Amino acid sequence: MSEKVDRRTWLKIAAGTVAGLAVGGVAGYLSAPSKEVERTVTKEITKTITSIRTPEKEKVTVTLNWWPGPESDAVTPIVKWWNENMEPENNIHVELVLFGRAEHFDKVANLLISKSPEPDIVFMSYTVGRVYEHLEPLDKWFGSPKYPYALEHYVPAALDSFRVKGTLYGIPTDMNTSILMYRTDIIPDPPKTLEEMVEVARKWTKKYNPDSPTEYGFAIQGKNIWFNSYFWIDLYVNQGGPPLTPGNEIEFAKSLDSDIAKRTLEIYVKILDDGLSPPVCVDYEYAETNQALASGKVAMALQWQCALGELRNPKNAPLIYDKIGGCLPPGRKLPDGTIYRKSEVHVHGPGINKYSKHKEAAFKVFAFLTTFRFARDYIMNGAFTGSQAILFNEHIRKIRTDIPDLAPVYMNSWPMTTHPDLIAIHDIITRNINSALTKLKSVDKALSDAKKELLELLTKE
Repeated sequence: MSEKVDRRTWLKIAAGTVAGLAVGGVAGYLSAPSKEVERTVTKEITKTITSIRTPEKEKVTVTLNWWPGPESDAVTPIVKWWNENMEPENNIHVELVLFGRAEHFDKVANLLISKSPEPDIVFMSYTVGRVYEHLEPLDKWFGSPKYPYALEHYVPAALDSFRVKGTLYGIPTDMNTSILMYRTDIIPDPPKTLEEMVEVARKWTKKYNPDSPTEYGFAIQGKNIWFNSYFWIDLYVNQGGPPLTPGNEIEFAKSLDSDIAKRTLEIYVKILDDGLSPPVCVDYEYAETNQALASGKVAMALQWQCALGELRNPKNAPLIYDKIGGCLPPGRKLPDGTIYRKSEVHVHGPGINKYSKHKEAAFKVFAFLTTFRFARDYIMNGAFTGSQAILFNEHIRKIRTDIPDLAPVYMNSWPMTTHPDLIAIHDIITRNINSALTKLKSVDKALSDAKKELLELLTKE
């Protein structure tokens, strides 16, 4: 499959960029620091960040919830900019509401289910399937003449990741995916197929090549933690398995005892059995995999995209910061000679509280969050994006050196399921993959058990 962007896509990108610039022509940020204030949300005290209190007059305060951490760090100066530049014109003050990072999504779900009118805008994730009935359907808002911009600048799979039963409930301000990370100094041309990946991993494992600068050619993220399933799923789909997309969960589950599934897991297990991956990888997740790459222990790994920027920072990875690359996970060669390679995407981003008492004002703020101006400043503040207009902006690509590697991955992606039982689905898959890696189950048994458990979960009354 070609990873180039065709003319139609570029026209959509250009349209999205122009639309965003229509809103983005206001002056730049001012430098006054934000204050911290206390606000009560449905009888619970939460710490919030906002700019100076608005003077007493007829203004609407829109409460904007965001995920605390790098995401809120990126959005805080943008909220400050809005209040200093857009508030006087729109009579809308934005107040940033933060919960704890670990409990954020459960807190948001509980507030929505209890029909709390605040926050007006809530920050969600791929777990949108749990709460969509309590969110404002967005298609009617974006179809209104009051919203004169376009959504086509978003990566299609990212936007689809916020659809439930065909209806849009959020916008993908943060897009996440898994990539193949590799050492560019010894692997100038990364493997394109699964077979090539195994061959390259063997070449750069000391057991088979005493001159290898890395002890192992690959690192499997094999820990029994639910999100580690994503890496194996990417390999499986690229070998011809059905993707775990919204509405396709049962088909995916039924396929898990197929020859393709067995072959993919057999290769995964053989990588470990042959010593191409560290034996302790059965306890690896994000941090351990990053450390294995940063220390020069391994030559390749399937890893989350955010690791690319981290490992290109000389403070984080002094040994390899200038020799680490990222690309699509390996795929398979098709009869016509092309290579099929894709990756799943899952997203984070805002939606509008169905019970908000300020929906009109909330949507004005929400509309701003879809613009080029917002996406540009958000990614330059250290976050990610779902906008193609950002991915192919030359100025941004020079500053965020991970973007040129990630753009082809995002553009060749499929949306991960938003099923209400998403975490349970992935937990079943990961647990059984781990049991095969640790020899608690055979490959056949692990996959047949995963199929049985998933179908029981997905067909329950």
